[in-house]
Amino acid sequence: MANTYSPIWFDLFLETQPYTQAEVAFVERFLPNPPYACVLDVACGPARHARLLAELGYEVTGIDIHEQALATARQ
Repeated sequence: MANTYSPIWFDLFLETQPYTQAEVAFVERFLPNPPYACVLDVACGPARHARLLAELGYEVTGIDIHEQALATARQ
């Protein structure tokens, strides 16, 4: 079976991610804006990292295979 997506991950873990702020702080510390103004968020889900990075002034492009997650991210 090739790379299938399971929405169960979102139900089980998405709302319990206490590390998002620390992960964004890590990016900000090691890839400061400027000079690193653009970020590619692979497997962005509903954009929990992308949203915070955009608030810090980064230009963020998010990609994901799950259409509902992308729809949520666009909102």
